[in-house]
Amino acid sequence: MAVQLSNELNSWKTTPKPWPSFLPTQFSLQSQLRDAKTNHQFILCDAVNNWLNGETDGLWPGADWQRAPLRAVVGLIDYPSEARQDPLAFELGRYHLAVYGDAGSGKTTLLRTLVTSLAATHSPDELHIYVLDLGGRGFRVLEGLPHIGTVIYADEETYYERLGRLVDKLNRIAEERQKFLSDAGVNSLYEYNAAHPQEPYPAVLVVIDNFPELWENQEQLVENVLVPLIRRSLAMGITFVVATASLMVSRVTSLFGERVTFRQANTDRYMDLVGRGAIEFGNVPGRGYMRVDQRPLLFHAARPTGVVDADATVDASNEASDLQRLAEHMCLHIRTKLTMRTQPDPIRTLPEIVPLTTMLDMAAGAMSANMQAVLGENAALLPAIVDLKKMGPHFVVAGPPFSGKTTVLLNWVLSLGYRYPPSQVAMLLIDVQRRLADYGGRHRLDELPHVLSVLDEVEQLEALLPQLKAECEGLAGAVNRREIYVIIDNYDDFAEDLEKKRNLAQELPYLARRYGRDGLRFVIAGNLEGGGNELRRRIQSGNFGLGLRTGQALDALRVSRRPAGMQDKELNVGRGYLVKSGQTALVQVASPYEINGGTETEDNDIKVAQALDYWVERIVKRYPDEHLEWQAAPQNATSSGVGAATADPRAAKLLDLLHRAAYKRAAEGEQVRSGAVERYECAISVCNRRA
Repeated sequence: MAVQLSNELNSWKTTPKPWPSFLPTQFSLQSQLRDAKTNHQFILCDAVNNWLNGETDGLWPGADWQRAPLRAVVGLIDYPSEARQDPLAFELGRYHLAVYGDAGSGKTTLLRTLVTSLAATHSPDELHIYVLDLGGRGFRVLEGLPHIGTVIYADEETYYERLGRLVDKLNRIAEERQKFLSDAGVNSLYEYNAAHPQEPYPAVLVVIDNFPELWENQEQLVENVLVPLIRRSLAMGITFVVATASLMVSRVTSLFGERVTFRQANTDRYMDLVGRGAIEFGNVPGRGYMRVDQRPLLFHAARPTGVVDADATVDASNEASDLQRLAEHMCLHIRTKLTMRTQPDPIRTLPEIVPLTTMLDMAAGAMSANMQAVLGENAALLPAIVDLKKMGPHFVVAGPPFSGKTTVLLNWVLSLGYRYPPSQVAMLLIDVQRRLADYGGRHRLDELPHVLSVLDEVEQLEALLPQLKAECEGLAGAVNRREIYVIIDNYDDFAEDLEKKRNLAQELPYLARRYGRDGLRFVIAGNLEGGGNELRRRIQSGNFGLGLRTGQALDALRVSRRPAGMQDKELNVGRGYLVKSGQTALVQVASPYEINGGTETEDNDIKVAQALDYWVERIVKRYPDEHLEWQAAPQNATSSGVGAATADPRAAKLLDLLHRAAYKRAAEGEQVRSGAVERYECAISVCNRRA
């Protein structure tokens, strides 16, 4: 009777309580919540409901850049002294946020809820999001949101590369905005956007789940790059939100203006994080403390989506399905009703195959007075260009077998030959295993107008030494302006034979030292393990080169600290680090074998030969009336026809082939009749005189 009378007096409405109920243990951004004190029903984020229902009109009305930039509603907070419970919201335009808690306490769920809340209320023109997920792929369900530039996972193959690119991108954004805002005469991005609401610059949210993983494995990056970035980025519109299970060092903790904590097994940590007064609340995922007015207040984090029953087990698959549908409705809304001014840039990685033709086209606008070889694509996704006059004078390519060393040398030859006329670039190729110049096609690299000679025996180089010295003296005396590249493949085999020729072993290091600054360039490729000979030490003294695939390859280049991506694994073929003075930069070596118009074939050797034939023909056609010759005649022309100054280049090529045939037959154990080669030389000499 008393209850009925009370209901009649209150028009059958629920009688208000003098205080709210306990914080619910399970709810979402779209749950219907009730304030028992005021009998008021509310939803934390109506926009999430609307997006899920496809009712998109009026959504993304524009951010409040002046009063509440980047306001994310993520749960309920209890104010016991005021007997009320309010939505828990973070003003991420005003501070960075750190979320603490033991494993399984609700950190990742809070971060997903935060991202969902912001995406539902801010358009991609207003917010770009980058996620570093080091805790177990908890953000895969959010990848479809149009605000997401990228989600980077610790277990992915390109993790270190993408991490470095993300940090570089954020630094670049901060630097560009700092200059822009200074020129505009404003103190922050939000101040600028409030004055220009029709053309806002997007805020950037960086979410890092499991921050200790980053600290433990990338301490130098965090200390030297990330911490300074966090310190100065807030005014540039870049906000960091990190989740961690352990306390961070004080110099890092101080950067985060707001700190909340979920369950802590060590209750002493509550004091450090939110102050005195926090008590143990049991194992309740999503329950935590936030410091407000110098006192810890309990809060409970919402899940991103779902009509969640307090007594039911949350179905993760339903939540994933909801988030996927929400993202699809957002993308459809953009395609059909909006014209976006900006899009979050994905964090691209170096492709495994980079066509040399593409890199040459991209590098065409950056031609320099210095000779620059195009080796591939660098970490900025731009052509990797090497200028030995500026950075050299010599270059080393180190790597294990089948790492791409010969391809690097091919790129040297082809890119220089394509970009510069023979009057500027001359090449001497030393190919002891006969795989560089004689690649098995219809042509050979010594048909290029830039190639003075191709040698495959140390004896040939010994006979050619006077001509090489004469060329070097011409460089020093400014007789010509061209540079001379001595390119040596399989240097380890070459070095063994070189040590048997004492005069040559002494002369070559002297030439490398004496004429390096004048334009004599040595480019060598090999395993390059151990101490090496005097020529190798001279070439390596500039500490400039490319280490391919393994950390041992970088050791040959005296790298002070191996990059993280090379510490415990091998890279792909053709992937390595360009090294200068101990500093490394990631590079993907270009492929000269990927060409348009080539014949389709399943045989890789045939494909390689066809592609290199294409390059030889293309470069010969580019310089049809030019072909280099040695400036000085050999002192002993009859001892070796290689490099002899003949009137007809075709005769020189024929003589070269005859010598190769003789050496090959000798290597196979056949007897070469004495004087046979000399008679061929005499015959060719007669032909030359007649010509």
